[in-house]
Amino acid sequence: MKILVLNCGSSSIKYKLFDMDRKEVIAQGGIEKIGLKDSFLKFTLPSGEKKVLEKDIPEHTVGVEFILNTLTSPEYGAIKSLDEINAVGHRMVHGGEKFSESVRLTPEVLAAFTACNDLAPLHNPANLKGVNAVSTFLETPKKGQIPRNCDNTMLLTKIAEININIYSIIVYILIRFLKAVNQRNQISQCDKRTRSKHKDKHTVFFRND
Repeated sequence: MKILVLNCGSSSIKYKLFDMDRKEVIAQGGIEKIGLKDSFLKFTLPSGEKKVLEKDIPEHTVGVEFILNTLTSPEYGAIKSLDEINAVGHRMVHGGEKFSESVRLTPEVLAAFTACNDLAPLHNPANLKGVNAVSTFLETPKKGQIPRNCDNTMLLTKIAEININIYSIIVYILIRFLKAVNQRNQISQCDKRTRSKHKDKHTVFFRND
């Protein structure tokens, strides 16, 4: 049994092809700079040799197709046909409160993931593009995997951001307070020096009759 696993980011696609019977990775690599100039696919051959293939990859569907073609190519392929791929796993960044473990990607599940796009605007849409691209080229079961502790990580990040903002406000108030105290001390010292300077002096008025 062979399982292809995809991790589609905003401008990249990482993949691994697992041979479950032999319990080993038989192909792995990734596409970088999707939608940008000089996009490329970098992958590792079964021999361990690394290869880089440059290609214009404007969006994720083209990228997934490029990966599948490379997996089955006579020169670089790890399999002879896409029919050898029995299932595809997708890394899905955020499933809200509905998903916390692997789940089969049915139309209903995909709709629920789409509803969570605002929670991960850079990655959820890219994840879904990968799912749709695979559906275009393969007829295999698809499962989505939520990163463990994803919700907790986001919560901790928000708490950290709040704490940083509060800390910044406290520091700002403290700096303003110290500046005000320092300014009052300078005024007070200046006033004392002025009084001391004129303490023993008297003003004399002369009057001409």
